[in-house]
Amino acid sequence: MRWRLFIMLITSTFFALTQTERKIDSLRLVLKTTQPDTTLCNTLIELGNLYKNTNFDSTLYYHDKARIFAEKINDPIKKGEAIKLIGDDYYYLKNDDVKAMSLYEEALQISEKVIGQTLNKNFTAKAKQLQIRCLGTIGVVYYNRGFYAKALNYYSHALKISEDINHKPFQAANIGNIGSIYLYQGDYATSLAYYLKALKIHEETGDKKNQAGNLGNIGGVYGYQGRYALALGYYFKALKINEEINDKKNVATSLGNIGLIYSYQGEYAKAMEYYFKSIKINKENGQKRSQASNLGNIAAVYAYQGDHEKALEYFFMALKIDEDLGNESPRSRAARYRKTL
Repeated sequence: MRWRLFIMLITSTFFALTQTERKIDSLRLVLKTTQPDTTLCNTLIELGNLYKNTNFDSTLYYHDKARIFAEKINDPIKKGEAIKLIGDDYYYLKNDDVKAMSLYEEALQISEKVIGQTLNKNFTAKAKQLQIRCLGTIGVVYYNRGFYAKALNYYSHALKISEDINHKPFQAANIGNIGSIYLYQGDYATSLAYYLKALKIHEETGDKKNQAGNLGNIGGVYGYQGRYALALGYYFKALKINEEINDKKNVATSLGNIGLIYSYQGEYAKAMEYYFKSIKINKENGQKRSQASNLGNIAAVYAYQGDHEKALEYFFMALKIDEDLGNESPRSRAARYRKTL
């Protein structure tokens, strides 16, 4: 039975890879037959997106080619979109937030310039959508740096524009992001209100991916409050949806969150089980930040159990990844580790 299941998994993976390769081949043919126009730019962007999980250089190459062609055909919105995507490439694939931030700001300036100069309503709407994406992503960068006041300012600006153009998905995204700010400021009631509001919009629009994200966020609020049974309930709901839509990276996130709650409850065997499941997916998908977090959490479990040798082993694994990414200084992680002793 195990052998048959293994073969099925290999076949499924091969099929998925083949489908992607066929799509890439098809888009390359489009490149050969398409004149430099918006369709060509969109094709280049799509090609870059298809390489995101396998080849950073190819992703960057096609997104930059889209930028170049957008400039040639004098399409500032498409140029801004390409620059924003290049920023995403550096931020999410290379963990280079400095380079990413400069690209996000460049794309934002393009969107604002178009909005100030054009009277074409359709063009203005597209520019505002680009503006919202840039503002929101800059907010994300500040949020991950721990600059919550700046992040809140960008999220709120993005939300206002989203409401002005009645764009429900952008509204929900920024409402959820604002909820995260209040969460880490310790205002759990306000955070929960924002998350529930975002969840309602995602349910109305049928956005399963972000439903799962907000369910996880709500679980996080209950976790911070020490209401672990409620937290687990929401985390398992998020896990179920992430598995249904085959969102591997967020499956890993849900698994790690469940492990954290079990750790808080003192159920260390269950915590380890979920942490290691999460790490396996982290490695498969190149989620280094999440991998470091899980390794640090495993170190904490060993420390709680009094196995300081094992705790140090996993602590240094996490530290190595953090140092490579520039996420956390050795002193700050060491201080956090000592609190578990």
